[in-house]
Amino acid sequence: MAAPAVPDLIQAVAGYRTWEVDADGWLLPFSLGAIAGPWRPGVNTAVCHYAKWRGDGTREVHAAPHPRCMCGLYALANADDHRLPRDHPGLALAVSPRTPAHLRRRHERAAARYGVDLVAPELLEVTGLRHAAPVPASLLPGGPGPAAPPPPPRAPSRRARRRGASVAGRAAPVTPAGVGTKVDDHTWLDATTLRCGITRAFAAHLGGEPVDLVLPSAGAFHRTSDALAHVTGAAGETMRVWPPLTATLTRVNPALLDDPGLLVRDPMGEGWLATLAPVAWAAEAGGLEWGPRGAAAYGSALRATDTWADLLATAVHVRSAEEVLAELRRRRAAPRFADGAAVTEQLVGPLRSALAADTEAGTSLARIEQRVAFVLSDPDAAFALEARGERARIDAAPGAADVTLRLSAETAERLLTGRLDVARALRSGDLRSDATIGRTLAIASVLTALPRLRTQRVTRGS
Repeated sequence: MAAPAVPDLIQAVAGYRTWEVDADGWLLPFSLGAIAGPWRPGVNTAVCHYAKWRGDGTREVHAAPHPRCMCGLYALANADDHRLPRDHPGLALAVSPRTPAHLRRRHERAAARYGVDLVAPELLEVTGLRHAAPVPASLLPGGPGPAAPPPPPRAPSRRARRRGASVAGRAAPVTPAGVGTKVDDHTWLDATTLRCGITRAFAAHLGGEPVDLVLPSAGAFHRTSDALAHVTGAAGETMRVWPPLTATLTRVNPALLDDPGLLVRDPMGEGWLATLAPVAWAAEAGGLEWGPRGAAAYGSALRATDTWADLLATAVHVRSAEEVLAELRRRRAAPRFADGAAVTEQLVGPLRSALAADTEAGTSLARIEQRVAFVLSDPDAAFALEARGERARIDAAPGAADVTLRLSAETAERLLTGRLDVARALRSGDLRSDATIGRTLAIASVLTALPRLRTQRVTRGS
């Protein structure tokens, strides 16, 4: 049986092309764009528009592609093809830092409309690696073997400045070789030895030899969201080191046990951290930037703001939208106060200090001539407002009281910060009082003279 004229590939292949990007984020083909209209999100079908363009019926309408016509959908197999203007300020999927704000907004609209990533130009090819396979070399002009070097790139024309370049699949993959950089995590990986460590910039940020270094154990399994090590620099800031790949640790650098200062003195040499046995090399190696491209991408990342925020031991490290939602649910479910000591530290202590500093408020509260006890739950705690005499004050122990209010610690925080509907809380049972409703509401109305506290939720990272 003769081979088919068009190869039947069993997987998606990559292609690169350019578009015009209009103000609404539509991608318009350069050829007959006004007639053909924009590309649609999802599947696009080739259609011949030649007859419509001529408008005189000189050519029959036919299906595309056609052997005697140029109609069809086209893309280039190599992201480095000189016909793709990669270094101009208007890329549709890849956006340069030099892109003007109004053009960047166009590309953001296009990315949202078509459901694609918006990345830096140097990451365009790496992003493509996650979606498809390269066009087989046997199908390219000249077949297998080294291709002729492309002609030197041409300076983009004024028209090209409005062009967009996007990956329709994936071009020839970047072969992991030498040292790769995990740009966002400030770590490196040697493709030959599979050793990993921190970058020189990370070491410099620590500000001198580490005060403390917590290393993992050999044989441990780490996902990319699991901290590989913790290091405290000379400034006292504790940072986490994230592994560049999901892997099992086959070895931890024994020299660091005796001399942790190697980590900052020679971070990419004798101060390496661990040797990895990757479990998803094919899927994750493309997430690193390899060779000179990695150095360039990392240099650009260092100029960004909050470069080190994700490494702080107090930061929450997430890798996907699902992880973000899970973390938000965990925080919402977590109690407002961890224990009675937290109530004292974050609620009672600030209230006592505020009353001591605000003479007018203390005098206004004293006119109710009542001792009000607050008995809290979730967690258990208690204190009293002594609102008698010349000035009101806070007592740590409730003792005997004229009125006792029973409520959760979180409800108490809302009451003392002026955010509680007292009448509704009494009806719902969130607030219980041993006094009558009228007397309780009267006391609550006087409590509005309390200095308004500004409390802040404290979440301790794992």
